[in-house]
Amino acid sequence: MSKKPPKHSELKRVNALGRKERRINHIEPLEYYLIVCEGRKTEPNYFKGIKKLINAQYAHRVAVKQIEIDIRGESTNTLFLLERAKQYIDELRGQVTQVWLVYDKDDFPEDRFDTTQYEAERLSRKGDVRFNVAWSNQCIEYWFLLHFEYLQSDIRREEYIRKLDEHFRKKGFDGYRKNRSDIFDILSKYGDLDSAIRWAQRIMNEHAGKTPSQSVPATRVHELIIELQRHLKWLD
Repeated sequence: MSKKPPKHSELKRVNALGRKERRINHIEPLEYYLIVCEGRKTEPNYFKGIKKLINAQYAHRVAVKQIEIDIRGESTNTLFLLERAKQYIDELRGQVTQVWLVYDKDDFPEDRFDTTQYEAERLSRKGDVRFNVAWSNQCIEYWFLLHFEYLQSDIRREEYIRKLDEHFRKKGFDGYRKNRSDIFDILSKYGDLDSAIRWAQRIMNEHAGKTPSQSVPATRVHELIIELQRHLKWLD
């Protein structure tokens, strides 16, 4: 009798505490992340960097790929972003398991900014797809800046960009500019992601009980990063 080939499900992984485990006779279900960004370039470019890392990891494994990351840049306002996400879900015919809306406060009215989160929460409670928000108040540059420094002051958007530009030049780059295709690589290699996550969470805790529009400066982008990091824990 010929030997059966090894099961793809016999995989090792590292859990949150760093301990190795063996998963026997079990294949994780495919997770389909639909990331819908308000911006057309800056945010999509950042998340494409993470997607590249995850895809490269699965390329070296025999097992079934466990995650699909679908990134869309819309260049539209906050509430319409949610409608676009629902349209994509319909088009993808049941593939999507999680939606993440990535958007900034900028100059949008407070009620529109707040309503986007509340509507996403309502949709999560009533359906099979989990809706999440990864907003920044005021802008995504605040999340980027947390990779280099802890900042609690409510400053103008231009100041975030100026500070980022200084940090980038100190690291030997030609300054910060929106739409950089290498933004994730620079932040991950020359910034401190662990500190950015810790500081973002600390700031959100300080804004506990406030509406999204009242929470400034603040960001929830770190929640999406933490979610995606789960897929960087697997070992060959």
